[in-house]
Amino acid sequence: METVWWLPRATASDYLMLANASRQPLSGSLVVSDAAGHSIRQAVNLGAAETQRLDLRAITQAAHLEGAEGGVTVLVPTGGGNLIVSHIVFDETAGMSATMKTFERNGAEKPRLHTMRAPMMALANPDPVLQFPGGTKLVPQVFLRNTTSAPLDAAASLNWRSPSQSGTVALPEMALAAGATRVLTLAASAGVPEDAYWATVVLKYQGRHGDIVPIATSF
Repeated sequence: METVWWLPRATASDYLMLANASRQPLSGSLVVSDAAGHSIRQAVNLGAAETQRLDLRAITQAAHLEGAEGGVTVLVPTGGGNLIVSHIVFDETAGMSATMKTFERNGAEKPRLHTMRAPMMALANPDPVLQFPGGTKLVPQVFLRNTTSAPLDAAASLNWRSPSQSGTVALPEMALAAGATRVLTLAASAGVPEDAYWATVVLKYQGRHGDIVPIATSF
C-alpha cells in the first residue's frame, strides 16, 4: 500500500491507521521517505484483529527526514489482503483536515498507460455555495509520488468549469526522480478564469498501478 505523508504546519498531525481484518497475525514493514526519496524502514507486526495508529510526525522526526511531505509504503509479504490502511492529516489550530488516499501496488502487473482523475477539485476562489468568509483563498495542489526505483514521466491537464464556460489547460510535463515526491500547485494556472471554482485534474503515465501516487487537496 502506498500513500503520501504531509505536515504543512508545525501544528498539523498525520496518522496512519493499520488494521488486521484476519484471525491470524500479520508481519511486514513500514518504509517512510522524504521528498527526495531518502527513507527509513521499521517492522510492523499486527496481532489477530489488531489495529495500530502510527504517528508519522514522530516517525519522520526520529528519522531526521526533512521537508513537509514524502512517501509511505506498507509492505506485507503474505496476508496483505487482510490489511486495512487509513490515513488522515488534520490541524486543529488551523481548522483543516484531509483524508490521504492509499493505493495498492502490485509489482507483477504489466506496465501500461494509466489515466487517473481527481474530480471536483476546488480551485483558488471557492464556490459561493460553500459559504466561506469573503476574501477566502484556497490552495489547490496535487502530491505526485514516484513509488518506483526508476525515473517516471507524467503528463497532467486541468479541466476547469465556471458558471458560464469550461476549458482545458495542459500542465507542464513532469519527470519524477526515483522515490521522489513533488507538489503540483494549481493556484495560478494560466488560462483559468477567476470564476472557475471547480476542476478535474487528469494524470497520465506509463507503468503499473500505484507506480505514481497522486493525492489532490485544497486547503
